[in-house]
Amino acid sequence: MAVLRIGIRAWEAVLAHAARAAPEEACGVLAGRSRGEQREVVRAFPCRNAHKGDRRRHFLLDPQDQIEAQRQARAAGLEILGFYHSHHNGSAALSDEDLRQAHPRVSNLILAFRDGVFVEARSWVVDSQQRPSEEPVALGDVTPAGGTASATADDR
Repeated sequence: MAVLRIGIRAWEAVLAHAARAAPEEACGVLAGRSRGEQREVVRAFPCRNAHKGDRRRHFLLDPQDQIEAQRQARAAGLEILGFYHSHHNGSAALSDEDLRQAHPRVSNLILAFRDGVFVEARSWVVDSQQRPSEEPVALGDVTPAGGTASATADDR
């Protein structure tokens, strides 16, 4: 079974981004390397939520931020492993809208918060028919990119 392993520094950056964005949904790109059945996230790229409506319940990765994340990942020799976003209703379940927007065959990590406190994280992989399956999430050591496992440092 595939596992999404997230390096501690990347994890801390994702959590901080989601907490900073509250009550709106945060979103971003996860980059790293696939190693057999395991995806190792070594970089998190926070993106602006460009949704034109209620960003407390919806998200859309800013296209320019997403392109820049892909450029930086490629320059670091990393692949895009998936995407993340936050829910501030206490549930990391995959919503119908999340399922419609999910990119197939990559990790779709959802972080849940309730009253500003982190509750849980779950990750989903969607097949080409848009059928989701949950993948385990693990935190821990990963092989760093260029000697550092980090996130883009900005206030998106």
